[in-house]
Amino acid sequence: MKKGLLAAKPGTVTEPLRHDNGYYIFRVESAGIQPYEQVRDDIYKLLQDARLAEWQARTRSQTSVQFNNEAFFQNLGKQ
Repeated sequence: MKKGLLAAKPGTVTEPLRHDNGYYIFRVESAGIQPYEQVRDDIYKLLQDARLAEWQARTRSQTSVQFNNEAFFQNLGKQ
């Protein structure tokens, strides 16, 4: 999908582009390069989110939960 969008010229409509959940058609309004100052905060947020997701995945893979007294949970609904 990325290649199809990047190859399209401004003012044109793309051919149907296949994605995992269907087909998409895009109309390209404009194309250009944004200055770093305009996208710096967005890039920082993306990197921050990616690092958080990596940390969460690593933490989940290193964590296990054990229930030593399952009777405790059976009595919770009776209160």
